[in-house]
Amino acid sequence: MARNTRLLLTGFCAPGFTSIVYALRKSKKFEFYIYSTDWKPNLASQYADNSEVIGDNLVPEWPDKIIAAAEKEKIEVLIPIRTDDLALLARNIDALREIGVEPTLPSEDPKLIETLSNKVELYRAVEKLSLETPEHYAVTNIDELDKAADALGYPDIPICIKPAVADGSRGFRILDETKDRKMMFFSEKPNSTYSDLDTLKEILGESFQKMLLMEFLPGREYTVDILCQKGVVYAVLPRLRTVMTGGITTGAVLAKDDQFDFINQFSERIVKGHNLSYNIGIQLREDRNGKLKLLEMNPRLQGTTIISVEGGVNIPEIMVDMALDSFDTDYTPDIKWGLKLQRVWREILEYEGKKWTS
Repeated sequence: MARNTRLLLTGFCAPGFTSIVYALRKSKKFEFYIYSTDWKPNLASQYADNSEVIGDNLVPEWPDKIIAAAEKEKIEVLIPIRTDDLALLARNIDALREIGVEPTLPSEDPKLIETLSNKVELYRAVEKLSLETPEHYAVTNIDELDKAADALGYPDIPICIKPAVADGSRGFRILDETKDRKMMFFSEKPNSTYSDLDTLKEILGESFQKMLLMEFLPGREYTVDILCQKGVVYAVLPRLRTVMTGGITTGAVLAKDDQFDFINQFSERIVKGHNLSYNIGIQLREDRNGKLKLLEMNPRLQGTTIISVEGGVNIPEIMVDMALDSFDTDYTPDIKWGLKLQRVWREILEYEGKKWTS
């Protein structure tokens, strides 16, 4: 008989929210009551049993509001979907546990969570584990930017830039002098990721927030779900990105290919090295020689975790199992390698207080 379990999901505006709820509804072990929160109204909240707009986590009272909502709704497990919720919740983990709530956090150490969410600090942390990162430089002004670009071989070879802290490819650009600007103007949408150093300087000004200037990795890219608990890995699910739209994966395949052993070993070392739990997302991409290097980490459920769910590993359900101390540590995944994902748009409509999907 399924166990009745009350969940709180922060981030009902997140792109992956509906698929995470879908995965939870598939559970045969649990019957979930799902309560969701976020800081702005969004029709996606209809997929939960109840929802509340409680304000942005930038305001000091946000943790208290989350705790109050969890206590009011008699929540047992809290699953954060937004990256910037993680460290705040870790700082309030004792208060959550006092009211019987277990948050599914990658670590109980908020400083470690902040390190893993900051691309510059993340690279330093994984390099201490002897793991590969792209050649990179942290820059905060034009002089540093020029010197780093020169050191990376620009303009002879393309390079990349991204903010040290950002989600969803915000601020990411590929700097490439060889691109035909006229062709791009007429054939590509205005959100093209390609630019050049002079244009970038005009945008950023003399000084700016910390940015990461790094080598361009032209090869295959993998997004990886790592299911783990207290430094032990239970499943590694790499998906090869086949189509990207606006920085979001819209086409992928669960791939057990020639890079799988490397990805598996990389995942084991990064999880064990930081004693991580629940779902850790990493992105790896091949350099010019076909060697995989870490792009970034998302220490939470990812937007396309659904392919792992349909591939045989219901990660959101298992996270709840872990949080409730009912997870079987003898678990062995049965994965549908070769499963393909194609992401498409679906409309949500609202009229006279009623909401429905097309």
